Amino acid sequence: MRTFDIDFNGDLDLFSYYGGGISYFRNDFSMGGGLLFNQITNSIQTHYGGFQTNIYDSSVNAPALSDIDNDGDMDILAFSISGS
Repeated sequence: MRTFDIDFNGDLDLFSYYGGGISYFRNDFSMGGGLLFNQITNSIQTHYGGFQTNIYDSSVNAPALSDIDNDGDMDILAFSISGS
């Protein structure tokens, strides 16, 4: 499991391993309702090799979530299914 504030609202959102992909749960905390995570997707997609596919994840090669290029959005650093 990883956290990152993808919607820049000050609350950390959750990203977790899900059967070879990355699930995204938005943090919808409110003072009245408390802590609440809503699943947005069970497979974050990318364009790879000319087609759209899920970003590969495994229980032993968890991706890094960071703004690597400092452009204000989340970047995902992950391995391909072949491990390269």
